Amino acid sequence: MSANFINAMNAMNAHYKTGTLQAFAIDDHLEHFPLAATANMVMLSATADDTADVTAAIAKITGDAKAAVSTSTSTQQTGITTACTALSDNKTSSAAPNDFITRMTAQRDQAKADAAKTIDTAYQAAIDLGKNAPEAQQNSIISGMQTLSSTINNVFSTITNFVSGLIEKVMNIINGIYDFLKGIQDTFKSIASIF
Repeated sequence: MSANFINAMNAMNAHYKTGTLQAFAIDDHLEHFPLAATANMVMLSATADDTADVTAAIAKITGDAKAAVSTSTSTQQTGITTACTALSDNKTSSAAPNDFITRMTAQRDQAKADAAKTIDTAYQAAIDLGKNAPEAQQNSIISGMQTLSSTINNVFSTITNFVSGLIEKVMNIINGIYDFLKGIQDTFKSIASIF
């Protein structure tokens, strides 16, 4: 078993679970594993023959992660649509804005949790695949996980940024309405004070 490989995979897993869109900086973690690297990129010296055994397994890990992302994305879309519909249907309720914010915050938190779970599951499968593999295959697994993790984070960052932006826009609209209503009240108070 290669402790260096497992350390590398765990460091990458922790990095990508932060939600960052930056690639894992291999050179910042060279003490964990002896890979040839340049700034932020893995330089692999493996040949196709060296990695043929793991290619199908990496494709399965990627396929499983894509399926989990697809399921989560569909759930997010349904949740966002439901929250927006509820806000629209209950627009006269003073509780509707707070309910919307609560629902949307839960959607954002769920997207983050789904991303972390998907990344954890993929990394555990990759560790299981590579812990007894030759170094060339481990390098291929690390490279494949770098690409997969980046893709997962791009998808979930897009969702969480969308949800955060939607919350902000709705709050701006609600605050604008409240300010408008306060202006009406102030105007009529001013008119009433004339008499």
